[in-house]
Amino acid sequence: MNHPPIHSAKPEETGPLTILGLDAVHFFVGNLSRARRFYQARLEFDEVAQSTLHTTQRDQMESVVFQAGDARLMFSAPLSGSSRAGRYLSRHPDSACELILRVRDLDRAWQVLSERDATFITDRLDARTEGGPARYFVIATPLGEVNITFLERPDGAFLPPGYRQTGSARAKNPLGISGIDHLTSNMRVLRPWIDFLREMLDCETYWKVAFHTKDLRPEMKGGSGLKSIVMWEPRSGLKFANNEPLRPHFEKSQIAIFCNDNRGPGIQHVALAMPDILSSVDTLRQRSVEFLKTPGTYYDALPERMREMGVPPVRESLQRMRELGVQLDGNKEGYLLQIFMKDAALYFEDPAAGPFFLELIQRE
Repeated sequence: MNHPPIHSAKPEETGPLTILGLDAVHFFVGNLSRARRFYQARLEFDEVAQSTLHTTQRDQMESVVFQAGDARLMFSAPLSGSSRAGRYLSRHPDSACELILRVRDLDRAWQVLSERDATFITDRLDARTEGGPARYFVIATPLGEVNITFLERPDGAFLPPGYRQTGSARAKNPLGISGIDHLTSNMRVLRPWIDFLREMLDCETYWKVAFHTKDLRPEMKGGSGLKSIVMWEPRSGLKFANNEPLRPHFEKSQIAIFCNDNRGPGIQHVALAMPDILSSVDTLRQRSVEFLKTPGTYYDALPERMREMGVPPVRESLQRMRELGVQLDGNKEGYLLQIFMKDAALYFEDPAAGPFFLELIQRE
């Protein structure tokens, strides 16, 4: 996927919702031990928090938070089928169920969203964390069963209401993971979600493209046709890439296949930012982390493609990219290196693990 360069956000400014950024992405999973092994042992995330005993018993699900740089991922596994996680997983495979947005002023966010006729799931709720008082509310979205929580919390360690701190994230993740670059979502119909991002979250259209595999490889009868629109909230820097299938092979598109496997629209992948992707991928391959393969013909054509796009001189070795399967994209403003892991269902050889995957990205 061709990604545009991303402008810097202006953290000193906030829009009407006073969004400060993405605090965490929350997943429901059937196997919490598997998530621990993968994110801690393979990607060297640190476990920083877990649900308190009271919260675990009340909600009938066990939850943990992993952190690498500014990237925080929450995982909750059901302890009973009647829990929220249990009901969700009866309808979907493991997947992202919630985006947690930190705001400066919760009352202001509530007022603005009320005026915009948002669909509220909860009232404003007060809670106490180890770091001090916190407040939050939850709204529904057009992205299937993915909710958005707006959270006002104290500065310092990330502690959602009902969690306790179990550790601290290292100042530097050993793999160099610095944060979440963007989120990518797939759906059969883009318009409702794009309108939501624009009208509810103050996002702006940043970039769009439409293509079909047959445009690039006419001999293929099926393919991964898609229409993609990137939205961003320029003050917080939140970035959302969004895809729908494209005719004439709508049902054979990778986007439609994701929606089928996920049993609805949802977050396809999270892109983790890092400064030295080649070294990181080399380390991960040694740990048996599996990535999607890139054909050799891609690298054969890459030098000419770079010239056509006007990409500035690249510091990294093209031969090393070929060896590791890392892709390159860009334009006259800069370039990026990226690679995609196998989706969880393929990686764990378990359909219940779902079609979600991770992207690694280095922007120059």
